[in-house]
Amino acid sequence: MSLRKTAKIIGVSAPYLSQMNNGKRPWNEEIRARYDSLSANTSQNRESLAFSFPSMNSADNTAYAGTKNLYNGDSPLFGAVAHLGERFNGIEEDYEQTAFGGKRSPHHPPISHEKALNDYLLSLKNRGLSDNYIETTKNFLRHYLSWVVTNTVTTSPESAEKYLSKSNHLKLNSRKRYADYLRKFLEFHGMTFDIKIKRPQILPEIVNEADIEKLKDAITKASSWKISVTTHLALIETAVKTGMRRAELADLRVRDVDLERCRVKVVAGKGNKDRVIPIGAELCEILAG
Repeated sequence: MSLRKTAKIIGVSAPYLSQMNNGKRPWNEEIRARYDSLSANTSQNRESLAFSFPSMNSADNTAYAGTKNLYNGDSPLFGAVAHLGERFNGIEEDYEQTAFGGKRSPHHPPISHEKALNDYLLSLKNRGLSDNYIETTKNFLRHYLSWVVTNTVTTSPESAEKYLSKSNHLKLNSRKRYADYLRKFLEFHGMTFDIKIKRPQILPEIVNEADIEKLKDAITKASSWKISVTTHLALIETAVKTGMRRAELADLRVRDVDLERCRVKVVAGKGNKDRVIPIGAELCEILAG
């Protein structure tokens, strides 16, 4: 069961439950009792699952037994596979069909969603794509595959389009990005996903200078964290005067700032590319302080 679904059942937010699971927040006794009860019920449901395929010969049973062991925890991959749902992901209703809708030999074990996802992520890594892109792709596709399992459908262009429709309330840029994630994943596994979302040519929003001054004024007058005021103001000035993205700004190191030549080096920015940004004397003075 997914973290979000578990949190919804026990009546807390997903981030709150994640923090308690990771030890970053103490457990509430009542919430802990609900969580333990749900976990126990989920375990019982897993144990009671029955897999029956009427036309298996002895070779089929051998392959199937290995697959069942993968789900039941006899394999080191059990944790990753179980994370995607309450039943084993690779087994669909039709024994002759894989989880991806194509025919397979009855002498081969079913292909799990987790393996399919890991194979695709490895291909992205081999092609030199950025870690940030791979991580965001993984998170989105995990949610999609979890939805596939929960709704007992196959991974296919049809289910991908239906899942994509859940993001119709989002901005076009987000929907296009999600469609790209799904299309490339399905194409990697030999399926065609023809949904293409046209991205409008919209100029970026420009932050009003008056709003920037209000933000800096609020930081200066804050009653707490006085020791960090200078640092926060320097970050704002750097963002305004260089146009760096938030992640790039967060990853900026002292060694990347060249005060002598008045420039800042962005390491592994968007697209995993480095670039150099010239800065003015005013920003140099702020960063030097």
